[in-house]
Amino acid sequence: MTNTTIRSNTGTGVVVLPSSGSTIIQAFLSNVRLEANGNSGLAASNGSRVSIRSSLICGNTNFGLYANSAPGTAELNAENCLLTGNGTGVNADPGSTIRISNLHVANNTTGLGGPGTFVTYGNNRVSGNGGGNSVPGSPAPIGPQ
Repeated sequence: MTNTTIRSNTGTGVVVLPSSGSTIIQAFLSNVRLEANGNSGLAASNGSRVSIRSSLICGNTNFGLYANSAPGTAELNAENCLLTGNGTGVNADPGSTIRISNLHVANNTTGLGGPGTFVTYGNNRVSGNGGGNSVPGSPAPIGPQ
């Protein structure tokens, strides 16, 4: 999905969820605006592998980016995005993995949250949130490849 605005839904703007019994489904979003949705801007659900880049995620009630993996696994890769005015900017459920690079996460109720796995290149700006202004857990920054 590219060059798209999704806003003012009562639920989640974009949900990536494979059908029952399916293998992993992949989704790629670029230059997307996910605004003022009633639940989340983007939810990567169990069995999904999602990448988003160069996007604005703002004003979503619960989560800006959400890796929802109960039960199972979900992967969410985010690069060069602005997350502001959300309940939680980025949230990782248990069993999920979120990889973040060059994110600006500010003015959310919580910046980064959840017990899932965060992986970072260490080049994110996370500040000015009500809480969650550091990467949860002890992620090992990964260097240039």
